Amino acid sequence: YAQFYSNSINADTLIWDFGDKNVLKTTDRTVANIYDKNSGWGKGFNISLIAQSNEGCRDSSFFPGMIKVRGPVPNFEITNFEGCEPLQVNFKNNSKDVSYVYLNYQDGSALDSGFAEMHTYKVQYYVNAQSYLPSMYAIDSIGCASIFTPADTVKVKIRPQANITSNANFGCSPLVLNFAGSGTGLEKSKWLLNNGLINNNASGTEVVNKVGNNTLTLIATNSINCSDTVNQN
Repeated sequence: YAQFYSNSINADTLIWDFGDKNVLKTTDRTVANIYDKNSGWGKGFNISLIAQSNEGCRDSSFFPGMIKVRGPVPNFEITNFEGCEPLQVNFKNNSKDVSYVYLNYQDGSALDSGFAEMHTYKVQYYVNAQSYLPSMYAIDSIGCASIFTPADTVKVKIRPQANITSNANFGCSPLVLNFAGSGTGLEKSKWLLNNGLINNNASGTEVVNKVGNNTLTLIATNSINCSDTVNQN
């Protein structure tokens, strides 16, 4: 809790910036701000004040590092935080003045005290998509603690589970191959034989003339554009 008093002269409006993203526009000379995060040991929060008259004239003052809130400053950023499962999310540790950090991925996994640079998320319930909000708990060398939660949310979309069923996987050329896709979440199907497109339906028939090994591929896509790829030789 910090209290401020303005000595401004001929000011009708005062605009305070407390350095922690809190801005106050007021006519009161005495104001206060509650800092709910630390500034760290080396830096403080910058304070700025704009004094303005009703005629539009203004003046400003700036006080660098005026308010120091000692303690750790946990911080991290995440990238690749939205996509289909399994989603590998990248974590970058930007913390300052910390001795220990504990990262909670919020997916039921154990707290990470080593700060891995990557974590894999999956959809855990029978829903099309699931959100996670990771957080960090940090402790400095004298036992002061702080918590950080990023603005970005991890959003994971469910991936379909595809299988191939066919009438035969070997035989004499020409081989009449009947095939169909099965599994969960299959909305669209794309069939390839030896990497060439042969069908866009859920099932089909193809005459295989090539002698030797042939690869049948199913690329199955669900309603939220996640896909699964399976092969059969």
